[in-house]
Amino acid sequence: MEPTVDVACMPSQLPLAPRAMASELALPLLNFDPLLACLLIGLTTMLCSWAGIFIGIRSGTMLESKAEIFGGAVLILIGLKILLP
Repeated sequence: MEPTVDVACMPSQLPLAPRAMASELALPLLNFDPLLACLLIGLTTMLCSWAGIFIGIRSGTMLESKAEIFGGAVLILIGLKILLP
């Protein structure tokens, strides 16, 4: 099985590449331990993900059916942005 590339997602990834490259170059120059960097990045990602889940659960119980309407409206607006120049 050959790996596939989702071309539609590639433009959204491009702004992240220079930032990632900058951090990859900066950490060795600062004599930063790679293991510590991985642990800090992983811990930060875990905490942000946990906070997002917690906020989603809290707001989901408060908004309930309004969240579905809001999500649908966002999808319609994204579709209109794609269709209209």
